[in-house]
Amino acid sequence: MRGRFEPEIDDFSYFRENTKHVRILFTITFLCAFFCCEAQLTTHESKVIAGLSKDLSEAVRKDRLHGSMSAAIIRKGHVIWAGAYGYVRSDAETPADTNTLYRIASLTKSFTAALLLMLVQEGKVGLADPLDKYVPEAKTIPGYSQITLIELASHTSGLSREPGLKGVDEGPVSQWENTLLSCLPYTTFNSPPGTQYLYSNIGFALLGLALERAAGIPYIDMVRQKIFEPLHMEHTFFVLAEDQKNHVAEGLYNKKEGDFVNRALPQAQMDGMGYRVPNAGIWSTPADFGKFIIGLTTGVLLKTENLQLMLTVPYPGKNYALGIDHLRNKELDLIGHSGSDPGYTSQYAIEPRSGDAVVIFRNYNDGRTILLDEARDLLERL
Repeated sequence: MRGRFEPEIDDFSYFRENTKHVRILFTITFLCAFFCCEAQLTTHESKVIAGLSKDLSEAVRKDRLHGSMSAAIIRKGHVIWAGAYGYVRSDAETPADTNTLYRIASLTKSFTAALLLMLVQEGKVGLADPLDKYVPEAKTIPGYSQITLIELASHTSGLSREPGLKGVDEGPVSQWENTLLSCLPYTTFNSPPGTQYLYSNIGFALLGLALERAAGIPYIDMVRQKIFEPLHMEHTFFVLAEDQKNHVAEGLYNKKEGDFVNRALPQAQMDGMGYRVPNAGIWSTPADFGKFIIGLTTGVLLKTENLQLMLTVPYPGKNYALGIDHLRNKELDLIGHSGSDPGYTSQYAIEPRSGDAVVIFRNYNDGRTILLDEARDLLERL
């Protein structure tokens, strides 16, 4: 017995009796269309937003990369504000705006986990289903031991973070499944499944492939049909058309050591990140991502019991539930996710009791602003 997810009655009963506390108190109302309700802001909200605007605009200027940051605030079922600061390209004076696109990196995992729970409530998969039921090729992973879907979604599968094969983080989106399968003989286990938490990008990619196989619909098409389209997310994409590329914030891959900025790698990954589609492949804007938060937290995408499953940390996880982190500190408990890919960083955070949320995207990696701290400060002030 290794404490793995093996429900005897049903998934929800097992979670209710055997996992950590469910933290969900959402009471906000769903709004289908996007509104930027600056005219309806309270004096307090306007003051808080002015503070955020000052922080982000000053940070972009002081970081001296000629880059950009963009943010949105969600409150009471509305995107109440969105703003952008800086420039779309480092060599031009075109200002970023609220339609500027950013790669959201690992925030994509929240979409994949939501899709998993949607298929659970449709009866097409179970959280305890083994991966090899849908992806028998998984058995080519050296030392393969049976992994469940919930273990993939909670980073408790034991799989390494990345495969040991070079070049698989580039390549067209249309080939992501083949690229993923080519990684499996070069993927390793760091621990037996169901025994430890270990963040795994390859694990989330395998989850996306399993959902595709289970539903008989390509993963990208499913996310578009079940999430993007119902929520009217018109500025969110896996694949960019040529005219949409004009709205992309140029990725500036920088590190703390030295002043070198790599523009070539983010540019090479614009048309695809190899196998990394279900774990990092989405482009969006903060306001459009806000629609996903509204749809997720108000029962539009998931029934209450399935949202509770998504927000519950299973054994032996730490603070990570299913595609969502519990971002705890002494001042404020939040849920959300962070993301970082070459040239892009991203963060969303939700205060569960009120449903207040903030989304921040940036087109460079290292800067003065710690996105989670900025999000936490804003939610505390709201």
